[in-house]
Amino acid sequence: MNTLPLRRFAFQKSQTTKLTLLFFILFLLPFCVVGVWAMSQGIRLLSERSWAQAGLWLIFALAFGGFGFGMLLAVRIGLKKMREDERLKIQYPDQPWMWKKDWITGRIRCATHVGVVSSWVFCLFWNLISAPVFWVIPREILEKGNRLALLALVFPFVGLWLLIVAIRQTLRWRKFGDSVLELSTLPGVIGAKLGGTIHARLSLRPQDKLTLTLSCVQRITTGAGKNRDTHANILWQDEQPPLSQLPQEYSRRIAIPIAFEISGDCRGSDWSNLNNQILWQLEVHAKIPGVDYHAIFEVPVFRTSASLVSSPGAAVVKSEALHEDSLRIQWERGVSVRPHPRGGMEISLGAARHPAAAISTTLFLILWWTAIWLQLYLKAPLFFPIISGLIGLLIFWAALDLWLGTQRVWVSATGLQVTHGILGWGSARTFDVSVVGKIQTRIGMQMGRKAFYDVVLVTKNGRKIVLGSSLSSNRQAEALVAIVKGVLDRKQLA
Repeated sequence: MNTLPLRRFAFQKSQTTKLTLLFFILFLLPFCVVGVWAMSQGIRLLSERSWAQAGLWLIFALAFGGFGFGMLLAVRIGLKKMREDERLKIQYPDQPWMWKKDWITGRIRCATHVGVVSSWVFCLFWNLISAPVFWVIPREILEKGNRLALLALVFPFVGLWLLIVAIRQTLRWRKFGDSVLELSTLPGVIGAKLGGTIHARLSLRPQDKLTLTLSCVQRITTGAGKNRDTHANILWQDEQPPLSQLPQEYSRRIAIPIAFEISGDCRGSDWSNLNNQILWQLEVHAKIPGVDYHAIFEVPVFRTSASLVSSPGAAVVKSEALHEDSLRIQWERGVSVRPHPRGGMEISLGAARHPAAAISTTLFLILWWTAIWLQLYLKAPLFFPIISGLIGLLIFWAALDLWLGTQRVWVSATGLQVTHGILGWGSARTFDVSVVGKIQTRIGMQMGRKAFYDVVLVTKNGRKIVLGSSLSSNRQAEALVAIVKGVLDRKQLA
């Protein structure tokens, strides 16, 4: 293949990157200069035994100088990695799964130590910025009687929480080190599978729960400067069923086999646009005494010539296989599937199936209404508490649904009866089989790295009705879809 266009593109991209980095370095230089100057002032005040003022200047120096010089070091490391990536792109123009150094060997290291360093850097920077609060608050309260100055204590409390996180990260790294994922499929193939083995410094008891999750994440960055914001949307996620027994490599080390079937309609890894990246992440979590085991690997997943192209016949075969598997599946807490006395199957989703999500939403609701009370106390324009109150009502309904919401679906050969309500109370809606177009899954609620799936009925005129929401895994959702299709005429459904 002629690599000249790729080389020309790489050169143009390199020139743009150099200009961006030049402006970024010019932006960082004032922080470095101010940091050095503040450090000299702090040292001078130390020699004069002005301890309080010297402390403030040294904190100022560490905050500004640490940011400036730290970011310059990060730029240097990033440039080195960028040059290596560009070399690999030119060397393997048609194999993007060879564009990263650890992907080439098929041995991907979980860089836990990088997370430890990042946690400590951010923790120290935040606490340095927050430290002057302890000088300001006493003066504001004792001399000026400004009780609202107590709100500034939020910053040291956040700093304390960051310190706890950094300590836990350090303990986790010292206990488990950096795990390694050895891929048996390079790359993971869309429409096929991702396989391999994780080698971890870990000892598990039979009762310890091990969770393996593969996620396709879209990382979107919007805005610029101080308005720059990055958020992640989970496009697809699946969990591997629990393993009954794990092979021991040697003392305190285990080999964890992984095998994921990847849906054929997923998007492949793509980081060509830094503001809209598609990443595939394998997350491993084990609840054990003390610090839990947690590791994240970025894995290569692409569409290749081995990717399966779905067809109606293949979809029917897959649906039939899923229907057989669904009869043996172990349902999550609060979900039950049983024959209905009048024929067909009844699917019930109980209340409070996800306590952690319900508690998090309730705590957020309390904070939100506290903020509304503060707006009223400070006599903010009435418009703001009204808008905040309306949003608060939506949050209240979400919390109520998480705690008390129930769902029940009766599916028979003639159609479906769907009932959503609070603690079983709610109106039933009936849909004849003739109006059913599709039964499919989609990602509904997302909390952090965890995605929850919905099972959706799509009518022939495009209307969407949620049959069951907030299922903890794609496998559970697909199993419910298979059951519904198994009772209906699944050969006529997508």
